[in-house]
Amino acid sequence: MAISEMAKVLIVCHQSQVSPLMEDLQKAGVVEIMEAPATALAKQWPDLCAEGKRPRDLEERVGRLGQAIAFLDEYRKDTTNFLRPQHEVSAGQYTGVVTGEEALEILGRVEQARTEMEGLVNERKEVETTLEMLPPWLAMDVPVEQLGQLGSVVCLTGVIPERQWDTVQSELASHEAVIQPVGKAEGGRATLIVSMQESLAEVQKALRAADFKAVTFEGMTGTIQEIFDASQKRIETLDASISSLRQEIETLTEKRLSLQILFDHCSNLLAREQTRVSVPTTDRTVLLEGWVKRREYVRLREIVSRFDACWTDEIPVEEGEEPPVDIENRKSFRPFEVVTRLYGMPGAKEVDPTAFLAPFFALFFGLCLTDAGYGLILVGLLAYLVTKMRADKTLIWLLIISSVSTVVAGAVTGGWFGDGIQQFVPGLNGLRNAMMWFDPLEDPMKFFILSLALGYIQIIFGVGIGFVHAFRQGRYTAAVFDYLTWLVFLNSVLLLGFAKSGALPASLVGVLTWTIIIPAVMIFLGSHREGGWGGRLGMGAYSLFSAIFFLGDVLSYLRLMALGMATAGLGMAVNVMTKVVFDIPKIGWLLAPLVFVGGHVFNLVLNALGAFVHTLRLQYVEFFPKFLEGGGREFKPMQIANRYVCVTGESEPERS
Repeated sequence: MAISEMAKVLIVCHQSQVSPLMEDLQKAGVVEIMEAPATALAKQWPDLCAEGKRPRDLEERVGRLGQAIAFLDEYRKDTTNFLRPQHEVSAGQYTGVVTGEEALEILGRVEQARTEMEGLVNERKEVETTLEMLPPWLAMDVPVEQLGQLGSVVCLTGVIPERQWDTVQSELASHEAVIQPVGKAEGGRATLIVSMQESLAEVQKALRAADFKAVTFEGMTGTIQEIFDASQKRIETLDASISSLRQEIETLTEKRLSLQILFDHCSNLLAREQTRVSVPTTDRTVLLEGWVKRREYVRLREIVSRFDACWTDEIPVEEGEEPPVDIENRKSFRPFEVVTRLYGMPGAKEVDPTAFLAPFFALFFGLCLTDAGYGLILVGLLAYLVTKMRADKTLIWLLIISSVSTVVAGAVTGGWFGDGIQQFVPGLNGLRNAMMWFDPLEDPMKFFILSLALGYIQIIFGVGIGFVHAFRQGRYTAAVFDYLTWLVFLNSVLLLGFAKSGALPASLVGVLTWTIIIPAVMIFLGSHREGGWGGRLGMGAYSLFSAIFFLGDVLSYLRLMALGMATAGLGMAVNVMTKVVFDIPKIGWLLAPLVFVGGHVFNLVLNALGAFVHTLRLQYVEFFPKFLEGGGREFKPMQIANRYVCVTGESEPERS
C-alpha cells in the first residue's frame, strides 16, 4: 500500500570483474543501472564517457536465432499452449545447450534449409509466371531465339486490346508493318508484329497509343511448346524438392527448443552487454550508477561483496532528480496493481492508489454485470485458468475477485441468467427472493440512488486521500486550501439539500449556510497561490465555478445502473427467445438449449468487457484526478527476461 523507497547507489568495478558482476546483478534483478548521459558522474566529470561499442556479434546472433525460430514456427505441427507459453527446462538442460555447440550446428542447418527453401520457392514462382504467360503463344512454332536474329526487320511480340485491334491493324498497315494474331490472351490478342527498321519508331508510337503490352521471351530457347513442356517438368521437379526439404525442416522443428534456449541466453547476455557499454568507464574501472529499492540495498551489497575488486555505496540524490517508482501492496490488494500500472506510475512523492481503488473496482464491476449466474461461470472459468497458467496471473486474480463481487451483486438484485429462475425453475424463486434486496427492473430508483451514492462516496474519498497525503508531507497550505475546503464545501451542500428536503432538521440550514460560505471564500482566495492577485482571484473564481464539475463526476456513476440493467434486459430477451424456440414442433427441444447457451455467452462476454472498461474509466477519469497526478517513471531493474523457456532448479553460471 505504498510506493517503494528508492536508494541511489554507485558501484565501482574493475574491468576484469564487470562481466560476472553484471551477470549476478541481472540474476538478482534488484538494481536499475543508468546510462552515462543521465548519471551525476558524467555531469560532474564530462571526460567520463561510455565505451559506446555495440556488441554487434551478439546482436547478429540474436537476430539469426530469432529468424531461425520464426522460420521453424511456419513448419511445426504442434501449437503453442497460450496458458503455458514458456517451455520448462531443467538447469542442467539449459546449461548444456548454452555451453555446447549443438544449438549452433542446428542454427546452421536451419539457415541452410531456409536459404534452399527460399531459392526453390522463388524459382517456382518464376517458372509459374512463365507458364501463365505462354498459353496464348503456343500456336507460334518458330524458336523464340530466332525472333531477335533478323537483319533488316524487327519482330515485336505482345498483347493488343480487342477494342483497339482494327485501329492498330490499319495504322500499322500504313507503316508497311505486318501484324499476325497468334492466340487469345487476357484482355486482347497475342500478336506478332514485323516492322522495317526505318519504320520502327512510328510503329512503336502507334502501339503505345493502343495500350500495347509487350511480351518478351528473353533468355528462352526453343519453340513455345518446348518451353511450356520444359517448364511443367521443372515445376514437378521443384515440387518434389520442396516436399523433400519440407520434411527435413519438419524434422528440425523437433530441435527448436535448443534454439529457443540459446535465444533467451543470448538475449539476456546482449542486455548485459548493452548496459555495460552504456555506463561511464575509465581505463581500468566501470562505474555503475543506478537505483535500488531501499529494502534490497543489503542484498545488493552482499552481491557486490562477492567480488574483491568491486565496491558499492549509497550516494545522494541530485537536486531535481526524480527516482524511479515501484509499488508494493499486500497480497490481497496486489491483483489491483494491474489497474494502477495500466494508468501509469504515480509520482515518487505521491500516494499509491492501488489499495484505495480495490474495493471500489470490485464492487463497480459486480454492479455493472449484476448477474450471479454469470459471476459463477466467470469464477469457475478463471479458477481453471489459474491452475493451468504458468504466466503472470495478476489479471486473472483481479477478475476472480471482481467475479465474486458479481455473484453477490447478482444475488441481491435477483439476477440469475437474467430472469432464468422465474422462467425455467420457479421452484427456486423463494430462495431468490430471500437473497434479493431489490429488483432493478421493478424498482430502478434504488439502483439510481445507489449509483449516485457510491459515486459521491468515492469522489469524496479521493479528495480525503489528497488531504491526508498533503498533510502528512507537511504541505499544510495545500492540504487546507486544495482539499479540506472542498471536503467541507461539498458535504455541506449535500447536507443542506437534505435539510431543505426535510430529511434533516431545518434548524441546520443556518449552520450549513455558513459552512458553505466560509470554504467557498477560502477556495476563491486561496486555491491559486502564485502570481499577482488579479490572476489569483480570476483562477479562484474559476475553481469555485468548477464545483459544477463534481456534479458531472457524480452523474457519471449512473453508468453502473445503465450497464447493470442492460445486462439484465438482454438476459431476459435471451430467455424469451429460448421459450419461443422451444415451442417449435419437433426440433424446439434441440434448438432451445443452443439459443439459451449461445445468447447468455454473448451477453456475458459483451457486458463483462463493458463492465471492465467502464469500471476502469471511473477510476481513471473520476477518482484518480482528485488526488493523483501520475507521471512517475517505472522502476526497471536489469533482470533475466526469457521469452521462450522457464528454467527450473538452480542454474549454473552462464557462459558469456
